[in-house]
Amino acid sequence: MSGMEIEELILINESTHFINMTTMEMTSSSPRYISLMDQVFSMAQLVPILILFGVFMIFGMLANAVTFIVISNSKKTAFNVFIMSLCVSDFLSAVNSPLIVYRALKAFDDYRLPVFFCKLGLSIDYWTSISTIQHILIFSFLRLYCIKFPHKFNRITVNGSTISIVIIWFETFFVGFLVYMLWPDVQYLPDTIPPRFKCGMTRAWAPTMFQYAMIAFPIFIYAPMVLILLTCLAVAIVLLQRRRDKEIGGRVGSKKERFALLQLALIVISFLIGYSADASYRVTAISSIQRGKPISARTELIYSLISHCLLRLSECLNPIFYNFSSSELRSATKKYILQKFETISSSKIGPLDTTKKHQSSDTGTTSKRISSST
Repeated sequence: MSGMEIEELILINESTHFINMTTMEMTSSSPRYISLMDQVFSMAQLVPILILFGVFMIFGMLANAVTFIVISNSKKTAFNVFIMSLCVSDFLSAVNSPLIVYRALKAFDDYRLPVFFCKLGLSIDYWTSISTIQHILIFSFLRLYCIKFPHKFNRITVNGSTISIVIIWFETFFVGFLVYMLWPDVQYLPDTIPPRFKCGMTRAWAPTMFQYAMIAFPIFIYAPMVLILLTCLAVAIVLLQRRRDKEIGGRVGSKKERFALLQLALIVISFLIGYSADASYRVTAISSIQRGKPISARTELIYSLISHCLLRLSECLNPIFYNFSSSELRSATKKYILQKFETISSSKIGPLDTTKKHQSSDTGTTSKRISSST
């Protein structure tokens, strides 16, 4: 498919979206435009959706921040460093969530934020997505390596993991964040009263971005997802084979092996919950353009909201799964939260307690004086 054909398809897609989105109610003076969001959702439906995303955002920020702090204050391992970095990715994604939800609802025909936020929201969303995928892929490889060759476990060091993480963040920044800062723009929709704008791909970048998606999405999204599943399956096969050998020899399976399998399984489950819908959404969008039958704006809005909702759910599940799979992390997290609550409560009632202590000490001194005088 040539660049001109791609551009024509995208222009047809934009025109079709605009025609499908526009519902005019004739008044005595001029037509009134009803936005796509208002066509798809009533206010009674929209409020609980926004509340749900708000809960996901707040919990995701707090839970990932607490998990990061607890691990940073404890003894670091090569695997804990990866979990800390995953917490950073999920935290950034949660902070970026309002921009993505706003774009999902308003991007087609009622976008009112500056162009910087149109670019920033998409860039952070894609950056954190491919960064998370690569983190989990390397984490899975390391788990398989350590389980397959337990005598080489000491070769996996904290410094080595840190270097890998830094490389992942820089690499995904250049191939993800910077690329997505280029192509979106806020564009005026003609013949709309009052004037309305959309946040989307510019016509000049349409062919280039389509070719980028055809090359980059399989490399950074689809192939790593398949490799993660295959690696997780390989880990399970190795552990089952080892358990069978130990049962034959009359030995008991290692607690560390069971922990490694549980931790990896929970991380992969959460990953699949969050990214399966997102990958499906991207495949559907690209294939529909290739067929020359782009999906409607209404379908794209609902699809986008569902995939984003599952991503936010995954970000909330991750710190829960991290704590569930590790009793040490779980107890450290409980201790940290209790200490914070005690600090907050003592800061609120501290002055009152101090006054009471002074009063009690004065009373005790007075009673001593009374007793001595008698």
